[in-house]
Amino acid sequence: TPPAPVSKVNITEVDDGLICSSEGIYPEPELTWSTVPPSNIILKSTTMVRLAEQQLYSISSSLTVSDGSDQVYICTVRTSRSSMEAVTREKTKTGLQRCDVFTRPRGGAFHFMLSCVQFG
Repeated sequence: TPPAPVSKVNITEVDDGLICSSEGIYPEPELTWSTVPPSNIILKSTTMVRLAEQQLYSISSSLTVSDGSDQVYICTVRTSRSSMEAVTREKTKTGLQRCDVFTRPRGGAFHFMLSCVQFG
């Protein structure tokens, strides 16, 4: 299977937290949660990876968020060849999630692409 870089990461708000997901990825991705500013709080999440049609992976993770949390949450999906992150804004503001894509083609040079999509 040829490499399929992480091309989009979605964050959705649900009643008790956030769901982060991405699909159409190869090789198998990893997903991590972090906060801004960095926090010592242990983030409680459940992550599932699924191998779909055409041998491409999808990944989904649910994060429990405590009421009144004013943290900004970052979901990062990465493979050995690419990574992208989606960033929530403070709950009092609506805005865009920021998606940073880093892909490294076999040729060597590090390529950078930035795309932004609405979340929520």
